[in-house]
Amino acid sequence: MKYIFTLLAVFAFTISYAQASSAEEQSSILVKQGKVVLEKELDLIIDSKSAYQILRLWAKDNYGRDPFISSVRYDNQGKFITAKSRIELLLPPDSKNIREKIVMRYRIDASIANGKCVVTFREIAYLYENPQKPHFLPKISKAEELITDQALSLKDSQSELRSNVRKSTLYFISQTTQELDLRLHGK
Repeated sequence: MKYIFTLLAVFAFTISYAQASSAEEQSSILVKQGKVVLEKELDLIIDSKSAYQILRLWAKDNYGRDPFISSVRYDNQGKFITAKSRIELLLPPDSKNIREKIVMRYRIDASIANGKCVVTFREIAYLYENPQKPHFLPKISKAEELITDQALSLKDSQSELRSNVRKSTLYFISQTTQELDLRLHGK
């Protein structure tokens, strides 16, 4: 019994460490032509036809189930998928130990070419509704206004919120690409 508790404790520590390190894996925000673009290249160990079939199934599982939340399009000739979706992010605790939520809308593109799967997140926007702070942020804020290095350099009443939104965004993107990478490698 003691062995099982020790094993569970080690497993929990390993998972929390992996989550922390994967969230910090990508810490910079790329701005192309004034727009936030987050991109990740995944190396492939299988042929492009098989990789595209896995990508299609992954996209269908993640973006093709609920038309009220997301939509997905496939380009079979170009081995490319594009999806639009939204997710509710749970932000890290703030200085008052309060965890807020924010809805993130985004577009994800993924293509298979040259032994790689290139995953791109763009058109990111946030919907923030807090009844205690109705005028804290506009209802819809673009990623360029919240998570860029320039936005984080501003010191005002929203600094901590912007930092937490960035952390949660990067964590979500890291987890999403990690999940796809595992699927492409048969795990």
